[in-house]
Amino acid sequence: MNEVWQVFSSLIDERLSSGAFTTEDSVRYTFFLALLKAGFCDHTDILLEMPHPTIQKAEVDLFIRPIGNRPATAFEFKFDRPIPCGKNAPRTQKAGAVFKDLLRLARVPRSVAPQRFFIYLAANEMTDYFRNPQNRLRSFFELPEGEVYPITPEFVQGQAATFQSVVHEWVTPCHIMGVHRYNLSHGFALRIFQVLD
Repeated sequence: MNEVWQVFSSLIDERLSSGAFTTEDSVRYTFFLALLKAGFCDHTDILLEMPHPTIQKAEVDLFIRPIGNRPATAFEFKFDRPIPCGKNAPRTQKAGAVFKDLLRLARVPRSVAPQRFFIYLAANEMTDYFRNPQNRLRSFFELPEGEVYPITPEFVQGQAATFQSVVHEWVTPCHIMGVHRYNLSHGFALRIFQVLD
């Protein structure tokens, strides 16, 4: 996957630098292009918005079916872009939503997808929030590649009440590993995590 991460980082940075209007769908489609450019899979291997195997009425953003020795892989995406009107976003709530999406991915059984990746792209408002030591999320956001971070009920209980209100029903104890960190143009940051259990 390393080549995929590198190609994706370059493509998404190019898109953001161009000033093109970008939504979460744009991020996903850029990632699809990276998969194909890196030769990771064929377009017929990609399933979009596959029904979630354990959560009713939920979907997995992207699923790549197993081919040969390559295991099935599931992806969730989150893009926290600037609010167009320029107002401040509800940052604590948005941070909770990041973990809610990550924990939804953790509920995809390894028997369905042995590899599960969470791809997070954020503008400077949320990158500043995650990096602020007072918010107790810096070690997650700046998790070095190859290092592991536990998500536990105690971790969630240590967060702000607004954060907890978003995440509390989704707490699935798991470990995540930092896979790729890339600081992009104009204050954007890309973080990719792998769910290990």
